[in-house]
Amino acid sequence: MVWNERFESTFAFSRKYLVPDSRSWFNNIHADDRERVLTEIHAVINSKDSQWTDEYRFLRIDGSYADIFDGGFVIRDMQKKLFEWWVA
Repeated sequence: MVWNERFESTFAFSRKYLVPDSRSWFNNIHADDRERVLTEIHAVINSKDSQWTDEYRFLRIDGSYADIFDGGFVIRDMQKKLFEWWVA
């Protein structure tokens, strides 16, 4: 996972304090949204679908939450198995 400059300006988190993996992202999703988001992502990964979109709340450094519309793409190998997962 890569945190870009826009992430810093939107959420006021310094990228140097975030671990570059999905746990940093997942742990900052509002507790009431986490399981739904994870369930929907895995539903796409485990199906033949290739795109995921969702809305959820994401923590800002000041403790407030931003409303996020997010999406990702599944890239599959020749056997239709997960090769990569990209969040846009």
